[in-house]
Amino acid sequence: MRTYIRMILLLLVSATMLCLFTHSSCDNGTGSEENESIVGTWRLVDVIMKDTPVGELSLTAENFLELSGTGATSSTLQFNEDGSASLTTTYADSSEEVVPGSWTIDGDKVILVGVGIDDTVPYDVDGNTLTLTITLPIDFDSDGTAEDTKIDMIYNRV
Repeated sequence: MRTYIRMILLLLVSATMLCLFTHSSCDNGTGSEENESIVGTWRLVDVIMKDTPVGELSLTAENFLELSGTGATSSTLQFNEDGSASLTTTYADSSEEVVPGSWTIDGDKVILVGVGIDDTVPYDVDGNTLTLTITLPIDFDSDGTAEDTKIDMIYNRV
């Protein structure tokens, strides 16, 4: 009986140590909830435009913002635990514009109000990378008609 109890204890201790040393949550293998949370500060780093006239187009955030013609040089999203959010845009003259808003999660989508994106958009958090998939009207051929274009906005956790 003692040997049996020792074996069970040894297995429990081994399983616990394995969980601790592999940094997994051991309940579902998805990692810590904190790393997968949208809460935090995120800086726009890349933009991938889907189905453009030249196919998929990848741009750095700086290039994308430059093409916007607004003088913006960086864009940062802040998601707070209380459901508030803000978008901070920095311009070439070092001025900043902060647009407040709010957010809630609905499955694999985030509902954004304010922050320049009043929409429900698919999102994905993978470690320190957040991807928001938005649709923007863009007039690629300058005919006066904008075509809806899916865009992956890729952010890194600050």
